[in-house]
Amino acid sequence: MPELLKPISLGQVPTLAEIFTHFSVLGPNRPLPPSAAAMTFETIDQPLYDTEVYAAAGQQKIQFFTQGNKTLDQSNLQGPGGALPGTLFQLVRGIAKWFIPGVAPVANGLAAAVTAVAPKWTQDVNAYFNNGFFEFKVLNKPYIQEPLRNFPGTTHLDVRTSVSLAYTLAAAANAEQQITTDYSSNAGMVRVLETPILLEPQESIQISDNWPALIALPSGVAGTVVTMFMGLQYRPVQ
Repeated sequence: MPELLKPISLGQVPTLAEIFTHFSVLGPNRPLPPSAAAMTFETIDQPLYDTEVYAAAGQQKIQFFTQGNKTLDQSNLQGPGGALPGTLFQLVRGIAKWFIPGVAPVANGLAAAVTAVAPKWTQDVNAYFNNGFFEFKVLNKPYIQEPLRNFPGTTHLDVRTSVSLAYTLAAAANAEQQITTDYSSNAGMVRVLETPILLEPQESIQISDNWPALIALPSGVAGTVVTMFMGLQYRPVQ
């Protein structure tokens, strides 16, 4: 790993010129474009993320970062999408993904001697991550093609529930209320890029999750997918 990508301490944040020289997808030792060289950039620890919906019936491709100007809870990509806007540079050092089923992880059931139906959260997560692959293209050239399960998220929901049984005397039979919990996430080490990828302004990117066939979600409810690029962001000083 290049010296400039060792853990950052005071006074050791790599400059955009250094990053550009090492990690431009158009080749090493490239100088900054004159328009960028004439500007002063600040460096912030800011990931780039986007959110899309996976259909309950399944789909064979989800494309990320194609639509800009979403609300910040969904995406922080500004502009029309498909590329970084203006004079923004993003150094991608790691990739994390989340699939959030459309069902709640906890369900209540009330029936006569019938167990509450599980929410099928785990089945949905398994269906999503264990059947497809992730693809990362810049200028239509693939840089990453790997199974989706290789990209766990950095955080997860910490589920703590109590189980209780409540019996209600009914005319026909005793009704039993049960709480059922079903939660899981794609766990493991975050996918760190030993060779980071520098995304440049107006440079076409194609980021997608792909499946060879339609993979329906067992719950029958659409889910939400989040893709996050962790790393450093370079933007002009205002």
